[in-house]
Amino acid sequence: MTQLRITLQQPLAQGRLEAGAIATVRLLADADGKIAKDWWSQEKPVAVVGGEVRCGAPAVFDLPRGGYYGVEITRPRGADISRELLVQDGEVRAEMITMDASPHEYLGWQQYAGIVRSDRYPKEAARRAIAPLSTGSERLGALMMKSREKIDALYGLTKGIPDVFAASVPAAINAWDQVADATRGGARDWATAGGFMDWRPQGDDEYATWFRETPDPHEGIELIRRLKEQDPPANVLAAKFPRWISFVTGGQIDLASVPWPWWGAQRHEDERIRFLYDRVRPSPVDREVPGRLTLSVHDPRWFGLLEFLASGRLSRTGDMFKSVLQGEDPEGLFDPEIALYGKVKGPLVATAGAIILIAQAVSTERQHWDRWVENLSRWFPGIPDGPILLGCRRVAQAQSLDDLTQAFKHLREGIDRGIPFFSASIRMLTLTLAQIGSDVPEAEDARRFVAPVSTRVDPDQPFTAVRL
Repeated sequence: MTQLRITLQQPLAQGRLEAGAIATVRLLADADGKIAKDWWSQEKPVAVVGGEVRCGAPAVFDLPRGGYYGVEITRPRGADISRELLVQDGEVRAEMITMDASPHEYLGWQQYAGIVRSDRYPKEAARRAIAPLSTGSERLGALMMKSREKIDALYGLTKGIPDVFAASVPAAINAWDQVADATRGGARDWATAGGFMDWRPQGDDEYATWFRETPDPHEGIELIRRLKEQDPPANVLAAKFPRWISFVTGGQIDLASVPWPWWGAQRHEDERIRFLYDRVRPSPVDREVPGRLTLSVHDPRWFGLLEFLASGRLSRTGDMFKSVLQGEDPEGLFDPEIALYGKVKGPLVATAGAIILIAQAVSTERQHWDRWVENLSRWFPGIPDGPILLGCRRVAQAQSLDDLTQAFKHLREGIDRGIPFFSASIRMLTLTLAQIGSDVPEAEDARRFVAPVSTRVDPDQPFTAVRL
């Protein structure tokens, strides 16, 4: 038996991810160095362990024989990690690959996901003290200097630490108009109308981070119950865990949809929602202005997959998704009664699963999970994503104009419920509306209606964050 067992380690992080990256192993050469004539390659999800964790289930590769093997590690963002390893015939080799440590010790998992830089931005004065690099090309040297000056300018405009407010966003179609008006310079008082949230951040000169209390099991179940209504009445729980939160600094407002009901009654002590504000790096939707909010769910099973979804590398995660879903009760995720009694995490996890299933579907034939998407749409009116995902799936399955018209009704129902939890749902909505617009005129009208919001949604994170 010849085996290679691979585990990744993220220094300074705590805990572990059951599946956080994709490992691809290829046979390069025989043990004597001769280039292999037969092609062999295998790809598997690989666990990531924190700096203090010394054990974890490795990704096990049964190799055809001894030889030199190339290993490529694909993370949610950033360049692949490459290794070349010699495995002797009959050897079982365990390989721990250590990733870069974050200069921000408390942001180890954000470092793994590529949300934060692996090195600090150098101070402006220090940058200017560095002599221009000799490139041998006058034009290239000028471009490098221009890039350096741009970074200097951004650093000089570093944002302050934001104040945090509960926002008043309706769970209805007028949410789109309200947010769109704010992006055009209209009224923004609703963004702070829910009141000041006395959150104390941890931070430094580049980042502010909020480690927030998450719902306990009873609160998680009640938050899931509230998703069974499109617009449930306000109560103490809704005030404690508001659906929409705004981060305000220097007149700049970032609005975030917060997935508080993610866990239901299944949350472990080290699982939480983390809010991170990059005070220097600009948002993808406002590239000339420093300051960017990101929101991540620290769930050992789903964190890596959510970050792959956000980064646009979902096509690499087929086996990873299967392994993640196998750890849940796939049927139960879409069953509200099971979710309410805490036997599974809940419908937002089901929504993430539905997004990935639809995005990765290779057949328009009815699958066993089509029923899940239908139930998600019907049973949880408080999740706008449900009918949107159902409509996207129905468009893919459509065989006639009548089918497209019926599919559009689902999309319209999702719009009527308000702004989705997941940014991917908004992307899928706009793409699908554009796809059917020439056949269903109302779809083009709907696309124009949601466009002012969709174009201000940060495309590089899993949950909806809008720059107003």
